[in-house]
Amino acid sequence: MKILLNRNFIFPASAVLGLLVGSQMGVFSFLNMPILILIMTLSLAETDLSALKSIKKSLKPFLTGIGLNYFLTFFLFIVAGRLLGIEGKIWAGLVIAAATPPGLAIIPFTLVVKGDLFYSSLATFSAFLAALIFTPWLAAIFIEGNGVGFLDIFNLLFLLIVIPLVIGRIIRAVGWGGFARKMHGPVVNIGFGIIFAVILGVNRELLFAKPASVAKLFFISLFLVFGLAFLIKYFLQKKDIQKATKKSIILVATIKNSIFGATAGLVLIGPEGALAGTVFTFVIFVYLIFVDKIVR
Repeated sequence: MKILLNRNFIFPASAVLGLLVGSQMGVFSFLNMPILILIMTLSLAETDLSALKSIKKSLKPFLTGIGLNYFLTFFLFIVAGRLLGIEGKIWAGLVIAAATPPGLAIIPFTLVVKGDLFYSSLATFSAFLAALIFTPWLAAIFIEGNGVGFLDIFNLLFLLIVIPLVIGRIIRAVGWGGFARKMHGPVVNIGFGIIFAVILGVNRELLFAKPASVAKLFFISLFLVFGLAFLIKYFLQKKDIQKATKKSIILVATIKNSIFGATAGLVLIGPEGALAGTVFTFVIFVYLIFVDKIVR
């Protein structure tokens, strides 16, 4: 049972399932949003937000989360996409993937790599709150002629952030935070596995029909995950910052909520819109297997 619930088994298995079944996985696409909402609810239910009471202590990680996600990483995504000539609906999907908030995996993997949990939690939470403004705003600016507007993305974010935040706070208030903590790991692994299998299956034909676009997206993802991790690590070595905090900064900068990006691209644009998020998700899954060695 432990093996079946392990992410190192689930993620490769979901990839194989998606590629084998193909477009027929689309019948399960209705599960994507409910699963993401459940994962977000459990994540926010187990997150201690009491640190926000200390403005002086929380200001730096709060601003870091926003800066890394919506300025540094987004800017690099856009520049790389333009330089490599990504166009059309695939470009629109790339913009959505670039504008997404940080990944839910940051918190548990902060514990894995012995990072600063306080810093990671605040930086991730601030970026999620800022997503209500930055994600639809950036997407609306950089997506041209693909029928995706500010309100379209805002509505998705409202479902994925505001509603889980309210429910999560209620769960924590009634004392069920411990239960949410126990359920979080298995639900995240299984939920992400299901979503990845669906988006990979839906995009199977595109993956083989447009190898050049897939190769470009794969290169961008490698650079924005592995490459950026090593660049930030090198830069932080010269800074007088605690080692645990450095690890958290690397995680916040390199782990995007690519599953959301792929799901949003699929819902708003179609299979081509989910292609960037799908490739990015695959690279992040591989990255998470080796992240402890990368950030140490």
